[in-house]
Amino acid sequence: MQDPISNFKGIFQRKNYIFSEDLNIIGIRNKNVGNVVTNKFDDILVLLYKDSLGKWIYKEYAITTDPGLYYVINELLSPKGAGIMKEGQYVDTFAIDYHQGKYLALCQRWKPIRVYRDRNKNNVFEFENEESGMFGGNIHCAGPDSILVDKWSAMCQVFKRKKDFEEFMSIISRFRIPFNNKFTYTLINTLDLN
Repeated sequence: MQDPISNFKGIFQRKNYIFSEDLNIIGIRNKNVGNVVTNKFDDILVLLYKDSLGKWIYKEYAITTDPGLYYVINELLSPKGAGIMKEGQYVDTFAIDYHQGKYLALCQRWKPIRVYRDRNKNNVFEFENEESGMFGGNIHCAGPDSILVDKWSAMCQVFKRKKDFEEFMSIISRFRIPFNNKFTYTLINTLDLN
């Protein structure tokens, strides 16, 4: 990607999304695998932000934007099936808060998110049965360097590596006070990059 700032500005403009001149948190769902449940951390989180000198910084991290196989084949959290966050922009929806009371993460606190419910357990994501709500769809971490998603995500956006997540949290924490602890997350897919 030659100029990620211009590229993402263009994508956001085409989609009528808000591009922040301070901080952008962008999930990119891997559509190269189709709708198959890979159970891998094969998506990307991009962090675009300005440092204290006003210079744009670009960071990229391995994540999953999809639930793990464990929750796809078991209806443990909802009889409606596993939740898959719908692509879109969630303005001022997330806050720095405790994920499951355990550690600071970026948590859904202010507004609903939209998800699809997949309950046929066929290892293929069905992007149907949409609903909106306060589901606790957080942005958090897995283990030190996790290989499979499994139980790490029921519908959250989850970092593969703990050290990457810690760096991410350190960076966005600088924006907590200026943003009144209201963060926007934008979820797109790899086809949007073309």
